[in-house]
Amino acid sequence: MTLVSADTESGGISLDCSLLSVCFSLLNGKLEPIHTLNLKVKPDPDADGRVAYKIQAEALAVNGINLIEHDKAAITYKESKPIIYNWLKEMHDSYGSLTFFGNNIQRDIDLITNYTISENSWNNFCDRRVIDTSVIGKFLQLAGKIPEDQSLSLSKITKYYGVDVSKYGVHTSDGDVLLGIELIKNYLKEISQTN
Repeated sequence: MTLVSADTESGGISLDCSLLSVCFSLLNGKLEPIHTLNLKVKPDPDADGRVAYKIQAEALAVNGINLIEHDKAAITYKESKPIIYNWLKEMHDSYGSLTFFGNNIQRDIDLITNYTISENSWNNFCDRRVIDTSVIGKFLQLAGKIPEDQSLSLSKITKYYGVDVSKYGVHTSDGDVLLGIELIKNYLKEISQTN
């Protein structure tokens, strides 16, 4: 199984809010990242060359995104399509079907296939069975391995396992990808210690 940690950041909580960043990190058998794709993206311009973002101020505050600086560094959705497609194809051709994981990972995939490559293209390279770390966390709570009152948000559950989240760009797609890797390592240790 070829694991890929993934995360996106967007301009809000609904799927119609603008996708702002995408990060994938393919892992080797030791759960170390060996190939990473990290993109800042923005909507395609209209006929007059204007870019219209669909955002919520609270989301930008949480993600620490300065939209003016973001806009300067980001590529358009149209420009990102061949980059994402080619990265997925290359990883698939080299390592086989890709299994994506992350906290609420299906939302990330839905954002990617809504704004960049098509769902059909995605399915050519990626296993439809994903690993949602929030579901694993719920299972471990049910099994009594994690306290029921422990938040399963990515930053809080990784802190629970002793990860220094200040080393990562929390609420950034690349930082959350790395936190996701730390979380999956800790979940696997937790499961392997089950009697």
